[in-house]
Amino acid sequence: LDELRQARSAAVLAARFAEAILESVPVPLLVLDLDLRILVTNHAFLAAYVLQSADVQNRMIEDLGTAQWGMPEFKEALRRLLSWETAFEDLECNQHHPGLGKRTVLISACRVLGPGSDRILIAIHDITAQRRAEALTAREKAHMKKTARQSAAALHESEDALRQSREELRALTAS
Repeated sequence: LDELRQARSAAVLAARFAEAILESVPVPLLVLDLDLRILVTNHAFLAAYVLQSADVQNRMIEDLGTAQWGMPEFKEALRRLLSWETAFEDLECNQHHPGLGKRTVLISACRVLGPGSDRILIAIHDITAQRRAEALTAREKAHMKKTARQSAAALHESEDALRQSREELRALTAS
C-alpha cells in the first residue's frame, strides 16, 4: 500500500509539474489526442486566439475555425504525424482570424508517447510581425535601389551637361 501511495503521489506531482511547465511557456501550446480532440491548452494559446478554456476543451481542432486550422498543408502534416511518418517543425501557414486578421505562423508538432494513449503536442509561433518587417525591408531596399539608380542617372546627366558647358566655354574662349 505504501508503494501504491508513493506511486500515486509521484504521478500527481509529475502531472502538476507538467502543467506548470505548460503554463510557463510563453509559446501557444496545444495537446491533442489521436482523434485531434483538444485535451489541454496553455494560457498563451488562449490569449493568442482570444479564447476561453471552456471554448476549446474536448473540441476537435477544426471546430475552432476552418480558416485557422483547416489549411491543407497543416491537415496533411497531421495526417503524416498520425501515421507515424514524422514529426514536423516550422510548417509555415497563413491563418485568418475573424476580428484578429491575417497571421503567419510556424507550427511544430510531435507525437508524445503516454501511459495508456499517445498525445500530439503542437507549438505555434506567430511570425506575422517578422514577415511584415521582411516585406517592409524588401520594399525599402527596392526603393533605395531605385533612388540610387535615379541619382546615378541624374549625376551622369549633370556630368554630361558640365562637360558640354566646358566645351562651349572653350569654344567661346578660343573664338
